[in-house]
Amino acid sequence: MELTTTHQQNLQTAKDFMTTLATGDMGKLMDFWADDGVLEFPFHPPGAPDCIVGKSKITEYFNGTTGKKKPFAFPITGSYPMLDPKLVLIEFEGKLQNLVTGENYTNKYAVLFQFNEMGKVI
Repeated sequence: MELTTTHQQNLQTAKDFMTTLATGDMGKLMDFWADDGVLEFPFHPPGAPDCIVGKSKITEYFNGTTGKKKPFAFPITGSYPMLDPKLVLIEFEGKLQNLVTGENYTNKYAVLFQFNEMGKVI
């Protein structure tokens, strides 16, 4: 598949999002989101939200994680632009510390980013 300029821009934005996530800078992270963005958790644990709608609610969610876990790194293990240039799949590991227990842990994730015409995450 030949990547268009839009493919390349959205792929880079997804990678920049992951780099910013690892810094823990929630203010800068929110700059990636569109006002009508949606954060979905299809495999959420019981009691956790399955969907958060709107940039302000997403901001509240991410700010609510502050003080509970500390990110170390989110190394990308795979990046896949889709045929639709508005979609990018990123596989990564989350390397974090649980600040309540002091334990370090690593999880594997896959995130499907969807972008609007302005290059913001929706």
